[in-house]
Amino acid sequence: ESPRSRPLPPPFRSRRPVRSEGLAEPPQAMALLHQTANTVLFSAHADRGHFNWAVPLARAVRAAGLKAELWTNGMCTAWAPDGAFDVVEGTSFGEGKQLHAFVGAYKSFAGNYDSDREARKAFCDNEGKGFASLCEKLGVDPTGFALMSTGGQAGQDAFAARAREPDVAFVVWEANWGAHAQKAAQAALRPHMGLCPSYRCPYRAAYAEEPIPEFDGTDRVRNTQADIRFDGGGSLDVAFITAACLQGRAKDTGGRKRFGAFLPPRGESGDGDLGSDLAAWLAKEGRVTVISLGSQSCLQGIAPWAEADLLKGCLAGSPRVLVASAAVPEDAELRRAEAEGRLRAEAWLPLLAVLGHSSVGCFVSHCGANSTHESLAQGKAIVPLPFFDDQFYVAGVVEEAMGYASQEGYTPLRKAALRQGEGAGVAAVQAAVRRGPPGP
Repeated sequence: ESPRSRPLPPPFRSRRPVRSEGLAEPPQAMALLHQTANTVLFSAHADRGHFNWAVPLARAVRAAGLKAELWTNGMCTAWAPDGAFDVVEGTSFGEGKQLHAFVGAYKSFAGNYDSDREARKAFCDNEGKGFASLCEKLGVDPTGFALMSTGGQAGQDAFAARAREPDVAFVVWEANWGAHAQKAAQAALRPHMGLCPSYRCPYRAAYAEEPIPEFDGTDRVRNTQADIRFDGGGSLDVAFITAACLQGRAKDTGGRKRFGAFLPPRGESGDGDLGSDLAAWLAKEGRVTVISLGSQSCLQGIAPWAEADLLKGCLAGSPRVLVASAAVPEDAELRRAEAEGRLRAEAWLPLLAVLGHSSVGCFVSHCGANSTHESLAQGKAIVPLPFFDDQFYVAGVVEEAMGYASQEGYTPLRKAALRQGEGAGVAAVQAAVRRGPPGP
């Protein structure tokens, strides 16, 4: 019996990768996967922001009777929880170290600037001098940049060969780094869909009144339909992932579909349990402010004292603080807070589970799409501290949604407050954290 002649799986009823309470309702996304019934190929890599959507979607695919097969690099295999995928192919795309280093270097580069325009100008001006400098620093060939995500041409060839096999029913790929998967699916005549976790380009069209340089060599306002579809190569095969409540004025998707946040079913953390020790700490008396600034935080690039001042401000505005960081900075005041149990650092946090805890009052966030969706889904107030790209726009929308922007005398918390000098930004952080609760 051929894969295409097998009966279709039942509709998704009990588990969906998209939760609709207060977010977008995207039944079209799953309907596409019912055209055939066998293996769905996933291509997802780069960083967590471009990867995390794949996990809840894969679980929903498997719950519907399909097989989920992930193609990624060696470093990203650790992000695939046991049981999420039937197969994880983590060798064909190489180790991923160069890609991981490039993404981290870009974040550090862009994090030095205070707006989307400033960062893109530095990156793209002078015939892409900033981009070329970054490639040279990391030993990346700019002309072969597209091959970096798959570890070279051999990785792309291996994926294309897999896409041609008869059990493959559908290909789903991350839009910014997975163009190879789209080409493979098209060549193999497989149904396919790209997913773009960044809503940067629709935001630019709606909010950025000033010109923004890009790799097309022009410095202009980015508000055309083609501009909105810039991420993902302009393809209409790509859909955006962002909740309706985070669109703000950016309703125009350039003709693309838009799906809401891809999250686990309510009651499931999706990214791991708290663990007994962290759970016990959270259960103690005193409201907790959580700080998590992304999987590759650029906080230390702001100023040598930035992390310490951020923590001191949060402690001044909240009884307890939990920060996603390898260790507490060497500072007597912070070490004392740690010893007293008011401050705790964890190298990695199961963020959705943490934000769901009743002791957590607010969340200091870089306003990456994933963590913003998670905080909103758990009903926690967000204190935005954006660093680059779409984070500036998400922060603005969050401040409007939370009601901060309409408050008399409101001053957003931004990186500039932490650059002013050691200790100078503590009061600004304290005020922002005290403004945070209650949740939305």
